[in-house]
Amino acid sequence: GELVVGLTFGCGLVISGMARPSKVAAFLDWGSGAWDVSLAFVMGSALVITFPYFQALQRFGLQEKSLLHASCLDLPPLGKKPDLTLVVGAILFGVGWGTCGLCPGPLWVNVGATPSWEILVALVGLIMGIGTWEARQKLLNSKKMATAVEVADVIVVSAMEDGKAQQNEARKETQRAPSPAVTVSTTD
Repeated sequence: GELVVGLTFGCGLVISGMARPSKVAAFLDWGSGAWDVSLAFVMGSALVITFPYFQALQRFGLQEKSLLHASCLDLPPLGKKPDLTLVVGAILFGVGWGTCGLCPGPLWVNVGATPSWEILVALVGLIMGIGTWEARQKLLNSKKMATAVEVADVIVVSAMEDGKAQQNEARKETQRAPSPAVTVSTTD
């Protein structure tokens, strides 16, 4: 399934011209008068298809029932405003796309179709970026985990102290209570 989707996506990138850095550069060159608007139609048609799909996934809670297994996608909650991570990521994506003329999908197409040193450098940059993100996420998750463990420790220690206090109180109560009278009877 994934291979067919990947090949279809790659073919779409090649047919639309998005796998050619020169086409992307012409699209991003607004000031020269030779602006190539055709990629705007490619991106617009992609938005027309995917936007309603993702809106339906979120609004109707269809992530688990999705054909594309959208539950594994990191979809933001409805109404969430963009945060610094999203803004920085978008800037880095734009800088990378603008400098080499390839975003990650077309980059992989070019690795197989027209390998070159420029493509290799861009690929290394992509992999380094992914590695940096993964390391950051692990660090954040380990800090969250450490905080969660600390909170759990405090809760457990507090519960143990409460339990000991209750046991001590029960002992004091039994020590204060008068012992029952013991009568010894002797019968012959």
